[in-house]
Amino acid sequence: MLYNPGYDGYMHAINITTGVQIWDSPTQPGGLEMPQPYYPLTGVTVADNMVFSTTAKSYEQQPLFRGHLLIAWDATTGQELWNISGQYTRMTLTVADGYLIAQNSYDGCVYAFNSGPTATTVTAPMTAVTAGTNMIIQGTVTDQTPGTLQGTPAISDAWMTPWMEYMFMDQPYPHSATGVSVSIDAVDPNGNFIHIGNANSDITGAYSYQWTPPNIPGKYDIIATFAGSNSYYSSSAETACTISSPTSVAPPPAAPVPIDYTMTIIAGVIVIIIAIAIATVLILRKKP
Repeated sequence: MLYNPGYDGYMHAINITTGVQIWDSPTQPGGLEMPQPYYPLTGVTVADNMVFSTTAKSYEQQPLFRGHLLIAWDATTGQELWNISGQYTRMTLTVADGYLIAQNSYDGCVYAFNSGPTATTVTAPMTAVTAGTNMIIQGTVTDQTPGTLQGTPAISDAWMTPWMEYMFMDQPYPHSATGVSVSIDAVDPNGNFIHIGNANSDITGAYSYQWTPPNIPGKYDIIATFAGSNSYYSSSAETACTISSPTSVAPPPAAPVPIDYTMTIIAGVIVIIIAIAIATVLILRKKP
């Protein structure tokens, strides 16, 4: 394959055996910034089944045009994988040891692009939780790239470009940015693996999940796993919690039956009358 960055604003992929163009993918529209329909390309680097190039105009004067980008395409399909703001000098567009290195003419800084290490944390209630009672499992997923990014939240691939531009290029804070997906699992007291559910972290790096534990008392090992993404390597963490059986509640004592004093008095009067009648009969029977 021959990858040709065109001044027409397209990256052309041509089969060098047959001469057939396999795909061509445009940059962004030129709009009011460019005389061409698309931003023209210059320079190309191919690595890891990706094609990298930067938009630039030949003999561009200062100040540079706005809107230039560094773009990465899938080398096989031509699908754009990601882009980031800047006009990167084609002579510095280099790949080594898994890093893409390029100098941005906008700010004069040299940038290194690669997946970053992460750290995952997880916590659960420290006191026993009754089975059938809701509990919260929570934690964080953070970027651990040495330097400015260390300890910052891990951000989803879809929001990586505006997040990096905010962190390094003085661009607006991406309020709607989302975090990454975390798998929350457990090993119950019998050694069975349980998938509790998936949680998504937010722009602060925090995630949480509400779980109703089953009625199997004992210690549960809780495991939180970030599987990694195109931007980050994976990480995981573990904690534990105790689930107790529901406490049996004794039935309330039966309410006492109220005494009907009216009926009691009536019954007493009847007994007295009967007693008097019996006594009268006995006295009359004693007379000659």
